[in-house]
Amino acid sequence: MELALDCNKIWDDYYHLAAPSISGPSSKRLFRINPTIRGALPALDEVHRMAELRRDAREYLVTAEPKIAEVVRQLVASSFYFDLDSVEEGVLDRCKVQGTLTPPCRPFSINSSQGQFLVSFSSAI
Repeated sequence: MELALDCNKIWDDYYHLAAPSISGPSSKRLFRINPTIRGALPALDEVHRMAELRRDAREYLVTAEPKIAEVVRQLVASSFYFDLDSVEEGVLDRCKVQGTLTPPCRPFSINSSQGQFLVSFSSAI
């Protein structure tokens, strides 16, 4: 049971399996948010320690805010498809592309709750 709950080992095994197939900038798609916990982790039946665990996780999230913001940006960006409309030649290995961002599931209006969330999110980061 203890081995099944060893999240660090599970992550390390997954990372070493997946990372070789992902190279360059794409390798930054793999990330782990691993809050620092004071003392030993509570046992599964130590319900009375949940408040302490929650406090430690919240404190970690405050200090890890820049990393969290980066992860959120990646998650939001990966939630859309970019449909290429045109490419214009540029200067010095650069070009101008135009296209449309579309959500992968169902389209939504910028006035919908999802659209308003993205507008408020993008202005917050």
